Amino acid sequence: SSGTIKVRGPDRAKHLRKLGTINYEFQTPSNLNKSTASDDLSILIGMDRFSFLVADAQQQVLAIKSYAYRKPINAAYSLALGIKDLCRSDELLTAPYRSVRIALLNDKNTLIPEALYEKDAQRTYLEHVLEYAPQDRLRVDSIPGLALRNVYAVDPEVFRALEGFFPQAQLFHAHSPTIQGFHKLAALQSEHRVYINVHGGQVQVLAFRGKDLLLSNAFPFESSTDFIYYVLLVYQQFELKPEIVPLTIAGWVVEDSEIYHLLYRYIRLLHLVQAPDYYRFPEALHQEGQLVHFFDLCSLKLCE
Repeated sequence: SSGTIKVRGPDRAKHLRKLGTINYEFQTPSNLNKSTASDDLSILIGMDRFSFLVADAQQQVLAIKSYAYRKPINAAYSLALGIKDLCRSDELLTAPYRSVRIALLNDKNTLIPEALYEKDAQRTYLEHVLEYAPQDRLRVDSIPGLALRNVYAVDPEVFRALEGFFPQAQLFHAHSPTIQGFHKLAALQSEHRVYINVHGGQVQVLAFRGKDLLLSNAFPFESSTDFIYYVLLVYQQFELKPEIVPLTIAGWVVEDSEIYHLLYRYIRLLHLVQAPDYYRFPEALHQEGQLVHFFDLCSLKLCE
């Protein structure tokens, strides 16, 4: 199938330009002007971009879009305002859907083994590892297959904005689908593997031995030097040899980039993550090689 691809803000009509830069857009002709009531909507929200995917009941991907916000997220222009701007202006986000899943990326989360998790201790878990506002909403995701809980905090304004536009949506922390997506890949292997997902100035690093998760952590980075340090730190921590243990890359990293070339200097077995098999993608998306950017968004399908 063909579709409309790679449309950027400055070349769009005024009502789309106000949303900010469209980093990426794909929509099949069959999805234009059709009812979405039997389709599924997945949304991934970060501080730097807002991405979403529409798939039909047969798991055929009909649309993928990724926006940068109209203004940088800061005290004057909050993430809640950015979400409202987008949700009011994009027709696909105002349509009815059979189901809606939303993943929210922030640095207010921690993983707890299922055996140690107690519902009444959620605030205690977070207080020990990070700072969050007293008014934040606390939530928890179950991560099946790994016996983990992901405890996280959500800004109340963001929560209300999402609840207003998508009252029936299931909400998750963005690390939960990423962990499940990589676990599904690692379970097919018997040896050590390291996986990274890059999104919004943050690199999430996971190490597996077969299906067993050894580590999942997220690090903010401002330079390629910071980035490679955190990745190699995980190799060092588990005494993994960079020349032997492969690294699989997902997210907003391209092969022709400083970060990729620096990774290749130290880790010779680099792989861009393949498109997941739980969706059917139009051939145009495969040909573009853009699906590596949306692994976490696609993996939302694994969340319940």
